[in-house]
Amino acid sequence: MIKDIFIAGAYTGVQKDNLNIYSELKEYLLSLNDNYNIVTLLDIDEFRNNYTLSHPNANLKEVDIAMVNFDLNFVKNCDLIIANLSTKSIGLGIELGTVINDNKNILFVAQEGTTVSNMIIGGFKDYQIHYYKDFEDLKSIVENYINKVDKL
Repeated sequence: MIKDIFIAGAYTGVQKDNLNIYSELKEYLLSLNDNYNIVTLLDIDEFRNNYTLSHPNANLKEVDIAMVNFDLNFVKNCDLIIANLSTKSIGLGIELGTVINDNKNILFVAQEGTTVSNMIIGGFKDYQIHYYKDFEDLKSIVENYINKVDKL
């Protein structure tokens, strides 16, 4: 049964308007099941900002270490990773690399026309990439995947 979901993707170098897809997908999933515990890359950024405020004497390295620990701990312990491969991302590669041998439920999605990283294709050769046209298509792909996994 899926409870903890991590919605991952590129953050740095992505136009802020294109980041809305993560919060919109989170809202959609919570409308399906408000018991989901969902963390997105935007929540990781918020964690970093809150940590900085609550630890005013922490240096940037300490803040970054706390953020990475929070991020990777959630990734390692979640029930599902929804990995948006539409923009190449070193951070996403690191997150996925920590669970490459864990038989984790990972749903790879990418916008149609995307060139996906060779490291993802080669490293996760047993996984399928689901291409979406628009947000409605993405919602359908995610909902179908979750329903399939929950029936197993």
